[in-house]
Amino acid sequence: MNSLKALGNEFDICVLGNASTGKSSLILHFLHNAFIEQESSLEDLYIKDIRNGHIYNQVSVLDTSSSIDSYSSSRKQQILNTASIIYVYSIDDYESFVGIVELHERIQTLRPSLPPIIVVGTKADLEQRQVSSDEAQQWAESIGALNFSECSSKRGVGIDEAFDPLIQYLLVSKREKVRQQSIISLGQIQRELVLNPQTPDTYETASFTGDDVLVNKVLEEVAKETPARVHQQRKREAHTKGDKCCVIV
Repeated sequence: MNSLKALGNEFDICVLGNASTGKSSLILHFLHNAFIEQESSLEDLYIKDIRNGHIYNQVSVLDTSSSIDSYSSSRKQQILNTASIIYVYSIDDYESFVGIVELHERIQTLRPSLPPIIVVGTKADLEQRQVSSDEAQQWAESIGALNFSECSSKRGVGIDEAFDPLIQYLLVSKREKVRQQSIISLGQIQRELVLNPQTPDTYETASFTGDDVLVNKVLEEVAKETPARVHQQRKREAHTKGDKCCVIV
């Protein structure tokens, strides 16, 4: 997806880091389970289907461009639109680590209520190291990151470990969102039945998305609200004011 189209949309993961950190290769390995050597200055939005129990959820990942100024309006919009952030640095490049530290300070001013954050050190297969694991982990803990890990896209080591904690968080959030939508849908349907009784069969073909268990719960509750039952309920709601009795029939 073109990054310009992504600016106005909300997405799940925003991956940030300096150039030549292996950020794009990390994302592509996560998406395709294979090492694809790529370091592009362009931005792109990827979608991956992830199984969550008996349903699939789409997770969107924005590969950001390191050439975009962190003070630009487009970067600001990306930070505001994302549900989570992954900071990427290369263990053989201390400047890349300093880059995410400074970027985080900027993001805190844009979005004081920070989304979940993951810190990932790439190129863990290299022997020459400039950023110690202890230093990176201590910083990750100091900013309240959900997880810190190191990985090697070239060797395919630590990729799932880098993404899994964040993916699990996102799936729980998506499930809760579906649950809340189902509750709202149930309330709307029940109110409609009271105001305009009709056969529940009308709702059996309704378009729902999300967890089948939640959808079935909605339909089961609707099925209880038959026209006859609603009619009897209306009669029970008949009220008397003084000498006047109002009965709904």
